[in-house]
Amino acid sequence: MKKQRIRPALIFKVFIALFMLAAVSLIIQNFVSRSRLKPRVPVVETEIAEQKVETTEEIHHFQLRRGKLDYEVRAARHYIGDDGLYHLEGDVQLKFPGRADGEDVVLTAGEIVHDRENAFFRMLGGAVLAAKDIRIEAESFEYQTEEERLLTDRPVKFTSERISGSAKEAVYRATNQRLILRNEVRLSFTTASDPSRPVQIEGNELDYLHSQGSGTIRGDARIHAGENFADASLIQFELFSNKENLRKVLMQGDVHLVTTSQDSSPSDPNSEEQAARPERRELRARKVMIRAWHNSQEIRSLEAEGKCYLRQDTAGGEFIETTADRLDIQFNHKGGMRTFHARGHVNMAEQREGESRTVRGGVLSIEGKKQILHVESSEESRARIRAGDYEIEADVLDIMLNSRNLEAAGEVNVIMTSQKAEAPAVGFFGGTDAIFVKAEEMRYSGKNRRFMFTGDVKVWQGKETMLTQEMTIFREGGNMVCREGVETHITVNPKGEEEYDLEIRADTLEYKPSSRRLTYSGDVIVKVEASELKADELIIRLSEEDNKIQTLLASGDVEVIRELYRAEGQKAVFNLEKETIQLSGNPVLTHQQKGRVQGDKLTFYLSDDRIIVENKGRERSETVIKKS
Repeated sequence: MKKQRIRPALIFKVFIALFMLAAVSLIIQNFVSRSRLKPRVPVVETEIAEQKVETTEEIHHFQLRRGKLDYEVRAARHYIGDDGLYHLEGDVQLKFPGRADGEDVVLTAGEIVHDRENAFFRMLGGAVLAAKDIRIEAESFEYQTEEERLLTDRPVKFTSERISGSAKEAVYRATNQRLILRNEVRLSFTTASDPSRPVQIEGNELDYLHSQGSGTIRGDARIHAGENFADASLIQFELFSNKENLRKVLMQGDVHLVTTSQDSSPSDPNSEEQAARPERRELRARKVMIRAWHNSQEIRSLEAEGKCYLRQDTAGGEFIETTADRLDIQFNHKGGMRTFHARGHVNMAEQREGESRTVRGGVLSIEGKKQILHVESSEESRARIRAGDYEIEADVLDIMLNSRNLEAAGEVNVIMTSQKAEAPAVGFFGGTDAIFVKAEEMRYSGKNRRFMFTGDVKVWQGKETMLTQEMTIFREGGNMVCREGVETHITVNPKGEEEYDLEIRADTLEYKPSSRRLTYSGDVIVKVEASELKADELIIRLSEEDNKIQTLLASGDVEVIRELYRAEGQKAVFNLEKETIQLSGNPVLTHQQKGRVQGDKLTFYLSDDRIIVENKGRERSETVIKKS
């Protein structure tokens, strides 16, 4: 037998063939293995529309990225359509694990269409996205995988544990759970404190961060709950961390807010609430911030700025209107006001207990417990109150709302008038003319209806003026009392000719309109032209027709001094019309150079400088003519 020789070239060829066979086997095995995770579809050629496409049934597919599950899809059928896109049909479910704050994003629809690179998934036929605790529904939408964003221009609805809404268009980002709704946006929020009264939000566009529980609504924005509502150009809201209640609401641009009281029970006068809690509040401003209590829909605080207008109405028909540049109001858990602050060009008009009053100032505040309305002046506006027949201006005003008492300090100015024809005369000189008062401080007692002025008090009415350190005026009856010294200046012209000034000084003054009488007491001094009268008491009687001075009656150690003459007696009558001073009570006339004369009655004639001394026991009176 012939021995065969081994050929090295043949062995090398066999080795190469085996190696290639093994490599092909590995490639086929790997291909088969990967095909089980993802159905591989032949590359779509331009002629694909003319080819017959196979349909794969009962698809369950996984996509890996960097060794981790990227998404999972289930469907009844899978094929490539005439449009060159991949189609999944029949109860399609697409899951992206951990995309929404660590939780899955699940898409379901009747059909899903996607491209070869899985850049987008179009959901058709009752599409639903579920991510964490939010659910979005639309007839169709598109999910873009790279941006993890959902888009739809079809009517859309979304729901979560407490929030639901609808719109014509929507954009949703799964990574930060941001939802943007556009066109005819409707949002409903059910609070844990009052599930029967959901908060409704409407507008043209809503930008809502579900993970943070905050959102912004623009364009004809409106928020309402029951009869409470607010309109604005923009509304921003924020929920508490547990998303059970609204934490705060910011409104901007022509804000209109209306709130009504849900509790009709009477308030406790000893509580922080006002005696008459408003049944309705209406606010208009450029910007409003509202904060709520944690477990209640009651407002905790309200801040407003920009041409603020606030009206508060009570069930009894009473109301308060306030305008200011800025408002800041704090409430308690029951909705009662704790503090109220208004700043910048403040005006407050109030109708209460049948009376109306207006308050102005630079700063206005109310403390709930004390119920004191505090008003301060600013460079633009002094503190001022007008009520009934008086108007008060000062650096600072304090109005006690429950007692109706009032205090004013710092350059106090007051105007008083008689608004009713049957009311007593305000003035102590001129009758019905307005009376003006200046003082350092003023207090008003609502119970006694009494004004008390202190510190360099100046009063004037027409041309008549009065100076004192302390003055009290009673609105009932018009009585007036001055203490700590008083000085009055009265302009008189009894014959309608040349006017002259009548100056009166004393320790006290009391005015009683009912008796038309002014009473000066203690070191009384009356000066008129060249004459001076001193007495212990002086009574001025006023006429009934025009409340003008008729006579002055002096008593108690009366003394009259005119140039070189000096007369003493017990009583004196000063007649303005006759221009005479008549002294009685054993009068004595003394001339510095000519000695003294005594009689029963002594009369000074101021017009022609005559002095007549009368004696009843003699045949004739002695007349003394004083030369000019």
